[in-house]
Amino acid sequence: MNTSKQINAMIVLMALLLVGVGAYTIWDPYRQETELERTKEVIAERAAHTYARNCRVCHGNAGEGRVAPALNPQFRVAANLRDFTDPSRLVENQQIVRNTLMCGRVGTIMPPWAIDQGGSLNNEQIRQLVILITENPGGKAWDRVKAISEEEEKIAPMPSVQDVLKGASITGATTYVCGQKPVGAPAPTATPTPPAAATSWTIVATDNKFDITAMTIPAGQPVTVTLNNRGQALHNWHVLNLKDQQGRDITTRLLSGGQSETITFTVTQTGTFEFLCDVHPVEMRGTLFVQ
Repeated sequence: MNTSKQINAMIVLMALLLVGVGAYTIWDPYRQETELERTKEVIAERAAHTYARNCRVCHGNAGEGRVAPALNPQFRVAANLRDFTDPSRLVENQQIVRNTLMCGRVGTIMPPWAIDQGGSLNNEQIRQLVILITENPGGKAWDRVKAISEEEEKIAPMPSVQDVLKGASITGATTYVCGQKPVGAPAPTATPTPPAAATSWTIVATDNKFDITAMTIPAGQPVTVTLNNRGQALHNWHVLNLKDQQGRDITTRLLSGGQSETITFTVTQTGTFEFLCDVHPVEMRGTLFVQ
């Protein structure tokens, strides 16, 4: 009888053990996923502090874009920029963001941040920023970025956009940057065919391009140019090596996303001139014909 009870007890214990193992097997992936998400939220918190100390001056307190494009997915999607949080392109997006953080971007004011490229961030800090930008852990990581950046702002107020641009250099303008082709002297491009002359032009700027890259205006007549900034970053329109009739530069002011400005000017000098965005002088360029 005792043997029968022992056998029954062992059977019950084995059954309970099997149920327990099965339940753990079912629950363990969920536990691992939850722990991974919690770990990434901790990583994002650390990245938020790194961002506030190093990135907000150009990208904005909430990643909304300032001198440089938005990084917060909410603002990137609104500006029709590449969605870095698209899970179907995670590996590709992480490579783009990682390379940009480590190496900077040739032709822009984005500098290399990796220590071995002359920057100040170690590999772990860069890894944390990549996770913040491409995964937005918890779905609200950028809320923490904003809060931490606003606290940092109380200690170290952001310089004006003009001061940022004065103190920035065009990354890779004269040097080899982390495997990217130096800008140096850009390869010559064919001069576009002049479009029909007009005294009124409207240009749309997005991040980072002009929708019109060739314009023709008549000499000696008032010309009106309107710039609409539909991006998130700052943009302007500036004609190089050409003054108006009063000897003034032909340029709009730096416009934030959603802003517009119209300028009117008259030029007497004929010829072919370049125009550009002072914040993105390599990517945003065009040709102005004065006839």
